[in-house]
This record gives sequence, C-alpha cells and structure tokens, in this order.
Amino acid sequence: MPEARIFHRCWMPVLASFLFAGCVSAPTPRTTDTRADSSTAPRDGTVEQKRITLGTGLTTKRSIEPGTYEIVVLNRVPTANYRIEGRIEHDGPAIIDPLSREEQAALAQQPAQPSTCSSEAEAVENELRSAKTEEAVVGIGETIASRLSRARCSEQEVEVIRRGFLSATTLRVDGTYTVSATQDLVVRIFRDQTGDIKAKEFPEIRFETPDKTVGKWIALYGVNYIESDDESFFAQANPSTDPQTYTITEQADRSGSEFSPSIYFMFIREAPHSNWLMNLISWNSDGYFGGVTAGIGFDFDSPTAFLGYGVGFGHNIMLNAGVAMRKVDRLNGRYEPDQVITENLSDDQLTEETYEPGLFLGLSFRFGSNPFKKTDSGN
Repeated sequence: MPEARIFHRCWMPVLASFLFAGCVSAPTPRTTDTRADSSTAPRDGTVEQKRITLGTGLTTKRSIEPGTYEIVVLNRVPTANYRIEGRIEHDGPAIIDPLSREEQAALAQQPAQPSTCSSEAEAVENELRSAKTEEAVVGIGETIASRLSRARCSEQEVEVIRRGFLSATTLRVDGTYTVSATQDLVVRIFRDQTGDIKAKEFPEIRFETPDKTVGKWIALYGVNYIESDDESFFAQANPSTDPQTYTITEQADRSGSEFSPSIYFMFIREAPHSNWLMNLISWNSDGYFGGVTAGIGFDFDSPTAFLGYGVGFGHNIMLNAGVAMRKVDRLNGRYEPDQVITENLSDDQLTEETYEPGLFLGLSFRFGSNPFKKTDSGN
C-alpha cells in the first residue's frame, strides 16, 4: 500500500555557522489508502499533481480530467502527524527540492555578509516549530519574503530558506491515482493529536470528472403489447318481474390485448461506473446496451405512461418490459356486480374510466424523427 511521506530534510542545513542549527522535526504521517484503482508509476510527464492547500479555506469540489495524479498537501504543520485517505469513486507554489550538497557546500564557503539574516532566519525557524495550525503556517509563509528582505539576506540565502520552508511544510503522498471517465478522486485529510497540537479532520475534497464523459440520452419509438383488462357490464332483464327489474351482469372478456404506439427515453453510459447499482441502471458494452426506460403513449385521448427495463443492440433496437399506467373501464362505484336495479342502464352508465397499473412488453427502434407523426396530407 502506498504510504504518504514528507520530504524531510534540513531546510537550512548550511548558510553559515550561525544559521539553522538543526532540522524541523517532522513525524512521518500515516495514511489509509482505499483507492479503487491506483498505481505506483514513476512521476513523469504523464502524471499530474493535484495540490491541496491547507489553512486558506478548502475548495471541496473541483474538476478533474481522466488521467493519473499524485496528491500534494501544502501548509502542513511540520511537527504534526497527518493521515491521508484517497479513494477512487466510478494551486499552490511549485515544489522545489532543497539545494544539493554541492550547492550547499559552495554556499557555506562564501564569506558571511554583514546582515541580520541570521537572527531573522532563526526567528522563522522558531515560529515554524511552534506553529499549531495550518493558518499559522500560511501567515509565516506570507511574511517570510518581506522579513528576509528587511534583514538584508542575499538572494542565495533567501532561496535556501524558501526551499527549506516549502520542504518542511509540504506533504506528498507516494504513488498515484488513476481516474477514468465517470470516476471521482476523493481525498480526506486528518491531523492527529500531537502534544499540544489538536486533532482535526478537514473537509472531504472531491475531484469530479466532467459530466460530458458520462453518457447521453436517446429516444426510441416503438409499440407496446398491453393486456386490455377492461371490465364491461350490462343490465340484464329479470323475467317475470313487475315492475321490471334488472341485474348488473359482467360481460365475457373477449377484448384481448392492445398495441400502443410509444416513445421511450433512456440514458446510455459511455463508460462503466464504479458503483454496481449505477451500472445496473444504465450500461453499455460491446454494442449491447441496457437500463431503465421510461416512455409515454401517443394516444393523448387515453394517455399511457411506461416504466421498465430494456436491453438492446447497436443503440437502434430495444426490447423492454415493465409496468404501464393506462386507462381501463371499471364498474361505476355506485353499483355492485349482481346488484338488482329498476332502470335499464346502458353500458356507459354502468362503467367509468380509471387508471391502473399493468404489465407490458415492448419493441422499439431508433429513428431520426417520429415515425408516427402525421404528414401534411393527414396520413
């Protein structure tokens, strides 16, 4: 499992005998890695940095393009322990390494210039050692340039101190995170209790891939096969009754099934999602596709709505099944089957229309336009 580490070197090892006598102690941070897809590829041109700057107000949602990234945390408290959690779900200043040993040795051999740089550098180190929050580290970093300038530090001295400051306050997580389309990179940062430095959990930071890589909506036209399920009743005359009476009687069901011209809407993903449930709702693989479908019927005198699941091929043909809400005939609520009445009521008086769910089976095709639309001639 990749482990986060800090570039912990003496950030002011050699300036002169009076400059930083030691390094700022930086405990090795602990990390928890729950990434779904990670690698330890070397840092080269194909790996980009995603920097998280503490102490300045975190932006919890940011955009990210599919690719490979490493996580860098800026403005850490040097004497505190940190834990980094990164997982895949389906800027600050450039980091400059300290001077090489040869550069440090050459600098140390130069004669010391009269200045107060030594005392100012020592003050910066002491402040950094005593910092308890990331905001305090930010404050030191914002004033360090002007303070060293007033102390008449040379350009080389300022560069050494600046590099040392960045090295002591930067936490870089080893390894890389590879993010594909439809996946997000989620980073969580924890600061552990260390002496009088309080523990803290920072807001979760989510790098989201653009919506344009997710998928697209398609419309398909077709027909649905639906059981009619209408109930018809008539008033049957009772013989030898005076006055004449009638019994409400249900007719034999010979209505069969109905075909309903319909339009379906469906979302097709361009790439798999990291969540299995999202993949079940919409998937696309090797020319086949499937997922949840919704649609309406074209008979607006008797509107019908559909919700189901479809499986298709080539984005052009789909077979789907599910539940339809459609209009059916039922016995008027004022009457009961086999009820005796004294008036010869018609079929329309005995029944009323209502909506009820029913099963459907449909076949649909993808056209450039609505094939059920009437032409100017009315055909």
